[in-house]
Amino acid sequence: LTAAAAAAARRCRGTAPDPQALKNLDQPLAPTPVAVYGNKGRYTAALWSAATETNAVDAVAKDARVLLDALRTSSELSSALRFPFLSGADRAKVIDTLASHYKLHAVTKNLLSTLSKNNRLGGTQLVLNEYLKLIEASKGKVEGVLTTAVALDDATYKQLTAQVNQLAKKVLGGNTQAIDLERRVDPSIVGGVLVTFGAYELDLTVRSFAVSEFNKQMNDVLEDASSFEARLLRISRGD
Repeated sequence: LTAAAAAAARRCRGTAPDPQALKNLDQPLAPTPVAVYGNKGRYTAALWSAATETNAVDAVAKDARVLLDALRTSSELSSALRFPFLSGADRAKVIDTLASHYKLHAVTKNLLSTLSKNNRLGGTQLVLNEYLKLIEASKGKVEGVLTTAVALDDATYKQLTAQVNQLAKKVLGGNTQAIDLERRVDPSIVGGVLVTFGAYELDLTVRSFAVSEFNKQMNDVLEDASSFEARLLRISRGD
């Protein structure tokens, strides 16, 4: 398939792109399990809404996994979707080939057509990955990252994970199960922890505090300098 789809992108000069687009792109009817943001979130929310309205959440999830695997294993196909000068007709042919070979659900095909119409087909992987995260979130499962300056021992990791889970239940809702926190080490944060899950970030790092404190001190200096300059000006004018 991937070779066929990529070849279609090179040789086709056919019909115009599928005019059918995801409904309610800007105002999806079905809310997402967790908040999503930016352009990626906009398309993901519309995809979730369309899949929910047509009882196709699982079918679209299956399509997403299949397409992501195809894009990972075929650099040619991935390049074809990202190629900015591919004509609308060529993109439509690629989408038709993918939909036919993988028997994609109409909602999935409409997502691809909508991305193509708006010249955002290169963001397909981002949207599909985000959609699969919504699937997990709808089941109460959320992934996150716990970053520290040095590797944590298991006891400390367990303690921090428990605290993050309590926070997540408050901001994401009671249906949220234990967050699967990936451990990462980044010496540049100096100390403290950086936690991200869903669309949330909790920055308790020394680096962040140092930057914040530096900015505060600089603002204080600038305010003092401005005040001093104003006083000198009043003295020079004899005020």
